[in-house]
Amino acid sequence: MNRYKEGIKIMEDTCGGGKDNVIALTTIGMVYGKPCPFTRNVNAFYEDGVFLYYNHGNVRKGASDSRKQQCSVCSSL
Repeated sequence: MNRYKEGIKIMEDTCGGGKDNVIALTTIGMVYGKPCPFTRNVNAFYEDGVFLYYNHGNVRKGASDSRKQQCSVCSSL
């Protein structure tokens, strides 16, 4: 099994199956014209290869994340 498949298996085992999880979601935004990471905790679950979370449409994290093509997640599980 390659490292990618190992990582997917870990995500499915720890965060899959409709389990609610608090994950740290990091995206890159611009501050004073320079790239800066933004990390926030979100309640999410892992399904079919993606993390799903929801929030109110006026919340900054939703507006920020919808424009990002790359992000990072971290789970304490």
